Amino acid sequence: MFRSFVVVATVASALVMAPARVTAQTQPRNLSELVPQLYLDVLSEEIYQLGPYVDTRDLIDSAVARFGNETIPIIQLAGNQLSSFPLASASGGFTWTIDTVSGAATRSSNSFGPIFAERPPTIGRKRLNVGSNFQHVTFDHLEERKLQGGEIVGYLSAPIFNDYVFFANSLDLKVTTDTLNAFATYGLTDRLDIGVAVPFNRVDVQATLTPRLGFASTGTDKDPFFGPYQSSGSKSGVGDVVVRAKYHMLNGKTWGIAESVDVRLPTGDELNLLGIAGPQVKLTFIASSAVGELSPHLNLAYTISGTSAAGNDPDTYVIPPPEEINYAAGADLALGLRTTVAADVVGRIMRKAGTMTWGPADFDNSQNPQY
Repeated sequence: MFRSFVVVATVASALVMAPARVTAQTQPRNLSELVPQLYLDVLSEEIYQLGPYVDTRDLIDSAVARFGNETIPIIQLAGNQLSSFPLASASGGFTWTIDTVSGAATRSSNSFGPIFAERPPTIGRKRLNVGSNFQHVTFDHLEERKLQGGEIVGYLSAPIFNDYVFFANSLDLKVTTDTLNAFATYGLTDRLDIGVAVPFNRVDVQATLTPRLGFASTGTDKDPFFGPYQSSGSKSGVGDVVVRAKYHMLNGKTWGIAESVDVRLPTGDELNLLGIAGPQVKLTFIASSAVGELSPHLNLAYTISGTSAAGNDPDTYVIPPPEEINYAAGADLALGLRTTVAADVVGRIMRKAGTMTWGPADFDNSQNPQY
């Protein structure tokens, strides 16, 4: 039966290895391959389990189609958002204005500054600002579905006798990133700053895939049929370096307006989720004001994206980053000379990135289950 089934695709080649059971769990070379390989292992086992009872050729056709149309988009969407999470702001810190005649310093900001947003003030001509910040990020949702708790379920089904037999494969995915961001800013003029930010990333991925057997007439069994299958990995390295320029256009006593350009270079290893698969240019409008010790701020931006060799390679599981509409709004409150409380609402719209069409999280009297 297998000899008459010929598909050139890599996915099909991996699945055709059934019914040789896949029991050994091997560490993928790249983090972007970890979850796809986990699915391939489970699908191979399911084909082995159902092989004696159904048409194996049709089952492989179904497995290849679902892997390509359902599993890969989930991995690509999750990986793209993970790799392009925004860096913390490099404009934090108290700033002063220096009178060139008297040499007197007057503080031009009341607070330490925002968390993720930028603010208009520049640091001043021939001045250098060097600093670092750290952020820990945990990803818990893919669109409206939780990454943990079995809410993301895929199915492999086949007709059997007068019923439909299927495997419901629920995914639990824990992804965390730690980023130490080192940055430097230099004032070319009193109104123009240039800078660079170099992130050092660590990415941890833990994935569990649990198969449950079911029938269209009776629904899904509660207990796993085999497994669960588990795989994990972590990678560390330099992320995507960002080169920045900011021009302070207008400056009032209690408000300011600036524009900035950020060029994100694809220096991170996109195959290990340390960076994105292409360069980006981000154009930002920046505004802020000061009301006593309270400093509200607003950023509006548009991000233009390119691609890389890995993003164009059909044999990888990474895709080029989409173009984005970015926004950040918030305020920071100076409680004292050394203490600031800040809050930001940060968002983005990833244009033409694709979305998932979610169906029920359980197979119940349906012959065509979907994610």
